[in-house]
Amino acid sequence: MQIFRDRRFHSSEMAINLDKGRSAIIRNAHGIAKQRDTDPTLLSIMDWIHSYVSRPHPELGRSGVVCPYVPPSLRIGSLWIAVVDNEAPISSVNEICEILRRFLIAYESLEPLEGESLELKALIIVMDSIPVAMSGDLVRRAHAVMKPEVVNKGLMLGEFFPGNRSPGLHNPAFFPLMSPMPLFIFRQMVINDVAFLNKASDPPALRVGFLTSYLSRFANKLPEEKRTEAAHALERAQFEVGSEMSADRSG
Repeated sequence: MQIFRDRRFHSSEMAINLDKGRSAIIRNAHGIAKQRDTDPTLLSIMDWIHSYVSRPHPELGRSGVVCPYVPPSLRIGSLWIAVVDNEAPISSVNEICEILRRFLIAYESLEPLEGESLELKALIIVMDSIPVAMSGDLVRRAHAVMKPEVVNKGLMLGEFFPGNRSPGLHNPAFFPLMSPMPLFIFRQMVINDVAFLNKASDPPALRVGFLTSYLSRFANKLPEEKRTEAAHALERAQFEVGSEMSADRSG
């Protein structure tokens, strides 16, 4: 993979070469807004960010905007967006995962690299060449493969696609992960992510790894409430793993 920064934009763009001749340009969202980029895919994503992600929603189930990290991320210039070229369809989980691994390397070199603003760094990867009819299945399966790798690095990976019916934390009838086209988001793990790392849909062995990474990452920075929540969740996951092993031996 080749990565270079375009100095004309003061590190606001990064081009990367992907496998199978694909390429992408990672752009700073602040720069896109200022330049009024004419790329229709970028404009669609920017509209989604401003009209949905950065706004309150009556069905959200809590106060505030859909994603509270996006508005400050936009303000300080730590939100990045890339569109994978769509000359050929992306139709396999393996291909999606390889693309995400390339972007994971790139994400870690994007600014900011340190300081308090690092918590607000996010990278949106748009894959509109995934066929819409296959997007739900492919995005979910690719996310399941990549989540352990990403969490182990102290990061999180969000999965979005048209018609995504994954329920919200505060209102199961609200579906916050719908987007106009298939996309993934890399971001920093934060203290409130314990709920996403303890999802019943993840096998207990994976939850053990996720929660261990969470507790290790934040160490003594956790409020007592979150430390207790994570520790109890880890104990339950470890118990489930032990129960599964006992059942396998007895079977």
